[in-house]
Order: sequence, then structure tokens, then C-alpha cells
Amino acid sequence: MLDATNCYIQAESKIIAAIGVSSLIVVETPDALLISERGRSQDVRTVLDRLKLLSHATVQRHRTVHRSWGG
Repeated sequence: MLDATNCYIQAESKIIAAIGVSSLIVVETPDALLISERGRSQDVRTVLDRLKLLSHATVQRHRTVHRSWGG
């Protein structure tokens, strides 16, 4: 980060560079990338609700599949 203040940045697989930004939340997962102003993280629920209304594939299937093995 260069000249980035009051930011939360988390990445699982990609390198994220932040330059000259402030008050951001950036979260990268295999399923999605979230970029938000720090004070608006509660709006994630609103975005998820909109995706559900559109029957978007990301709310239908999850990339991680849990299987029970054994007897």
C-alpha cells in the first residue's frame, strides 16, 4: 500500500495494491471481490438480496462443495 489510510485489505489469492486511497474495505475470495467505503460494509446484505432477486449463479452454487465420505 502506498499512501493508503484507514483501509482494510484482505486477499486469498491475488496481490492487491492500493495507492492514494482512504477508508476502503477490499476483500478478495475465490467467489467474489468486495470493494466498499469503510462505513458501508453493512450494505453487503443489500447486494446479496439483489443477487438473489436476479437468481444470480453466485447465490445458487458455492465454489466449495462439502461431501461426506465414509460409512
